[in-house]
Amino acid sequence: MKYPIDPSHQYCSHSSTPNSKLLDKIEKNTFLHTVDPFNYSGHLQGRVLSMVSKMISPKRILEVGTFTAFGTLCLAEGLQREGELITIEINQEVEFLIRQHIEASPWNDQITVRFGDASLIMKELSPPFDLIFMDGAKREYEHYYELALNLLETGGCILIDNVLWKGKIIKGDMDPRTKAMRAFNEFIKNDVRVENVVLPMCDGFQVVRKI
Repeated sequence: MKYPIDPSHQYCSHSSTPNSKLLDKIEKNTFLHTVDPFNYSGHLQGRVLSMVSKMISPKRILEVGTFTAFGTLCLAEGLQREGELITIEINQEVEFLIRQHIEASPWNDQITVRFGDASLIMKELSPPFDLIFMDGAKREYEHYYELALNLLETGGCILIDNVLWKGKIIKGDMDPRTKAMRAFNEFIKNDVRVENVVLPMCDGFQVVRKI
């Protein structure tokens, strides 16, 4: 995965519901056809995305950062029958994989892929969304967060990936990106509009609920 693998993570992944055949295929294609395959969500995080989505049973989901659509299809597992999922990706080089993977899924007619700058596309979208997953450009996280909060239904959730930033936040490695991520986490903690929990899962996973 995109974070150091430790025995506890391996055990948790092994003890969780396995991937579907389609997700296994996406995983394989990601490693075969992309330059940086470790950007995909991975099995354990994928099961968390699926579980949260199923608990919320969202009518509308927004994803910022599609990559090869592994996380997209995990989120779609909880989507209502008449619901929709909009996913945004800036890198059109992976479009052929995204299209292939989504078309092979049961949610092909419910998923819309938008290519371009997420900051611009999010401004064009109409609320409300019940569930939003942020896994795009880390430098834009605070901007994405504000846009996401405006689109989110009261009681809805924002899921945010990479909030431990490769473990650098824990190690005290204060390069500019690490400082920005630490400031972002502190900002959310003190945001009276939400409640949040940061989980030491994968590369850090934050769950934010709009009050």
